[in-house]
Amino acid sequence: MWRIVFEVTAMMLAVWGVYCAFRALWELFFVPRAYTVAVRLWEGETAESLSSRIVEARLALSGSAEPTVLLLCEAGKHWDEEVEAILREHSGEVLAVVPRDKQNAE
Repeated sequence: MWRIVFEVTAMMLAVWGVYCAFRALWELFFVPRAYTVAVRLWEGETAESLSSRIVEARLALSGSAEPTVLLLCEAGKHWDEEVEAILREHSGEVLAVVPRDKQNAE
């Protein structure tokens, strides 16, 4: 009787272990697209350095799917045409997050 209980328990743990290993490998190679990474837009940053930091941030997560990048802007920081060109270059893979100004909120 105890032997059967032990064997059934061992089989259930083996199946659970195989499931966990499969899921870990799946998450390693197939990162869901919903994962995001953030890049902060610094004052006076050049377009080349911002573009390279966006690419590095997208490659930071392992897996075949590239994550969406959040571009965090400081309050009152307005970007120029170069930053807008970078946003168009990445075509929807970068989302700009701009905080509301206190003057505009009132």
